[in-house]
Amino acid sequence: MKTAKYKRIFGIVMDSVGTGEAPDAAKFDDVGSDTLGHVGEAYQGKLAIPNLQKLGISNLRQTPIQGVD
Repeated sequence: MKTAKYKRIFGIVMDSVGTGEAPDAAKFDDVGSDTLGHVGEAYQGKLAIPNLQKLGISNLRQTPIQGVD
């Protein structure tokens, strides 16, 4: 039997971070929702979220998030 590569795996639930609208956004009056994108636009600087960046938060959507590498 092979040993596991990782001893622990952590899951992070980020319900309210929002990275863009869902395909059915119009049904729920949610067109244009993009909490993380709007924070990046409003801040107009580099967001100080190094741990989330290391975890790949910029890979959550196809378009870049302003202020996130």
